Amino acid sequence: MSTTLLAVQILNGLQLGVLLFLVAAGLTLVFGVMDFINLAHGVQYMLGAYLAVAFYALTGSFLSALVLALAAALAFGLVLEFAVFRHLYERSGSCSNSRCFDISTIAITSTTSSPPSASFSFSIMG
Repeated sequence: MSTTLLAVQILNGLQLGVLLFLVAAGLTLVFGVMDFINLAHGVQYMLGAYLAVAFYALTGSFLSALVLALAAALAFGLVLEFAVFRHLYERSGSCSNSRCFDISTIAITSTTSSPPSASFSFSIMG
């Protein structure tokens, strides 16, 4: 094993460790303040990416697809907050976890059953 490869692997491990620490610290902070963990936040990121590709297929413009996906993902997040999460703040952790997993399952199933058709060779600023 060369010294360069060893240095790269050490830096990769350090980078992954810092990333995992930031995620864990963020979840701990949010849980400590709100006593609620939103385990469906990854699905909200996935939905934003899915909508970006779908809107790019419709509009053909990366910038407009980005703006539309941001607005749609924000609307979806607000609907989840007011329709689901607000009612779970006062309940037990197992109830909120099961609702978050339900949301995740529904979103993953609905996005993988009908992928958007778009060409993935696009120009970002043109």
